[in-house]
Amino acid sequence: MGVILFLLITGGVPFWGETEAQLFARIQIGKYNLPNHGSGFSSKVKSLFDRIFVPNVSNRMTAEQILNDPWITGSSKPPAKSAKKPKLK
Repeated sequence: MGVILFLLITGGVPFWGETEAQLFARIQIGKYNLPNHGSGFSSKVKSLFDRIFVPNVSNRMTAEQILNDPWITGSSKPPAKSAKKPKLK
């Protein structure tokens, strides 16, 4: 969901590399690239991307959290914390 949201907002992809190895390395460390006009994006949307492109899945936003983010909803209030997902055995 994060990559598609990034594409819709910026018109580009968040991760890029000269080689496939560079691409995967950037994905693994969460290093994304805002397009050249990145300075035109609000701090709220940049913060949203920073919370979406987190390599550690337990710290990464869920789709539900993304949909409830104030930038998406237009709310000035931070979203309520959702219950932790149960761990599968």
